[in-house]
Amino acid sequence: MTPAVTEGSPAPLAPLAWTVNSVTVTIGGVAAPAPSFHGLTPGLAGLYQVNVAVPAGTATGDAVPVVLSVAGQTSPGRNDRGKVKEDGRGAGPSGRMGF
Repeated sequence: MTPAVTEGSPAPLAPLAWTVNSVTVTIGGVAAPAPSFHGLTPGLAGLYQVNVAVPAGTATGDAVPVVLSVAGQTSPGRNDRGKVKEDGRGAGPSGRMGF
């Protein structure tokens, strides 16, 4: 993390705690643009978040696979916490997709 965050402590609001390794995302098999943020969720301990725009032309619905890759590891393609909507936004609790 940059900056470093003490284990078990909430992530700071400023500066944001970014992951050192870059993150790539595909949504419905379409490569998303580089995430605008990837790191610890501000104010919470141990919860990571990735902010990414849904690419144009991405399939819509609640079964669109979302795959994250970081440091040579790839997540299973799943979407059980959100829905890709026709306007290109993810929607879940509070308007965010969680994975």
